[in-house]
Amino acid sequence: MPPLYIFPCSNCDHKFELVAKQAGLELTCPQCQQALEAPMLGKMKRRELVSGTEPIKKPAKGTGRGWKNFLFAAGLATSIIAAAAGFGLSYYANTLDPRYEREAQLENFEYAVDNISPSQLVEFYQEMDVESGLGEWYEPNYVRYGKQVKYLRWGVPVMYGLAGLGFLVMIGSFILKK
Repeated sequence: MPPLYIFPCSNCDHKFELVAKQAGLELTCPQCQQALEAPMLGKMKRRELVSGTEPIKKPAKGTGRGWKNFLFAAGLATSIIAAAAGFGLSYYANTLDPRYEREAQLENFEYAVDNISPSQLVEFYQEMDVESGLGEWYEPNYVRYGKQVKYLRWGVPVMYGLAGLGFLVMIGSFILKK
């Protein structure tokens, strides 16, 4: 039952009961028939209540839902970002894959070695300064990119694992009690 508030007539002092829905409406006193305006809701709630009626207490807003919403949003964001990062790492690793470059370089080297004359080989060896080393160390691109691809491909399942973990957090937010 909604709370009933006591409202006196300003003309004859007759007391009648009002509900909150009647706040601000024009009413007629049942005893003297004078037109009255019911107080606004804020003023009405400060009036005396009819015995046996109490105001309806609503539960506090947001109790327990803040954490659920936060977990859902965090899980969703983690899933999306980690899945996109895993896909990006996989795509980038595939663009760096050095297998084709290495095969082409090996073919060129084998062709050059097979087609060089012994006198050119001796001349090339004499030009090298073996005593002071063979010069600056050179790492071919296929070796350098091969190392990068190995590490990038290691990161792909890690990113997909984080995406899965974010998905589990998101699902877990539905399981939590209010």
